[in-house]
Amino acid sequence: MVQCDAYAIKAIVEETKEKGSWEPVLQALDVRNSAKEGGADRYRVLVSDSVHFLRCMAVAKLNHLVTSGALVKGCLLRLRDYRVTWIQNRAVII
Repeated sequence: MVQCDAYAIKAIVEETKEKGSWEPVLQALDVRNSAKEGGADRYRVLVSDSVHFLRCMAVAKLNHLVTSGALVKGCLLRLRDYRVTWIQNRAVII
């Protein structure tokens, strides 16, 4: 049975694990379209590792996961590639 990797978000944000050496499993707590009116779809995903939670922005080429129903509230996801960006002193995974 697949489970969330506890403390994965802390490890991602603090960069304590070498990127590419692991693929953390997180749970999507919320999935929302954050596009401006008339703009291209861009999905914001709130993820949890069962201890911490963090906001993510899905890149546009992954929009099909949301529109097909593969990425929904409550599902587990494996991060294969990611980047941490700081916006207004808050970490965001892209």
